[in-house]
Amino acid sequence: MARNLVLGAGLFLLAATALPAAESAAVRVADAERAPLFSTRGGRVSMEVRERLAQLLQLPKDKLWEELMKWPAFHQMTLQEQGDFLNRLAEMRQRIRVQALRKASEMGLKIPPEKEDAFVNSYIEERIAMEKKIWQETQPKRHQLDEEMKSNLKRQYAPGGAPNPAPLPSGPEATSTPTSP
Repeated sequence: MARNLVLGAGLFLLAATALPAAESAAVRVADAERAPLFSTRGGRVSMEVRERLAQLLQLPKDKLWEELMKWPAFHQMTLQEQGDFLNRLAEMRQRIRVQALRKASEMGLKIPPEKEDAFVNSYIEERIAMEKKIWQETQPKRHQLDEEMKSNLKRQYAPGGAPNPAPLPSGPEATSTPTSP
């Protein structure tokens, strides 16, 4: 990577929340094909942060440490926080490695051990490119739906707008069964 990685504190939050400790490795791998390559517990991760994290994970361990030493936020962490952060990165690296090699197997590829690292890096690059393309293609629709949501909420809750809707009923009596005409 010729580009200098300029990574912000938001990436630390991502790495700290990207892999919930309670999840088992089997569940993470099973869900890997349906989920973005990097995600948080219900939060959104910008495409820029995803790309930066992918670059970080592709660095050899000695280069990773050199890059982290350039981050002011890393220096502000306690030793425990630094250790936790590095452990999260190692977990993500391992999860993605398993995911990439499983994908190779599904494609009928037999990756020799000496080429596994290169394959995993290529897999990460291809997945990020795919996610970026999907994100770009869906961005206009997300923007449109966001504007519709804001308009609806303003109409319902702005002073002088429509009266507040009644709360939705809950419980078994709230469910209805479809009836045929």
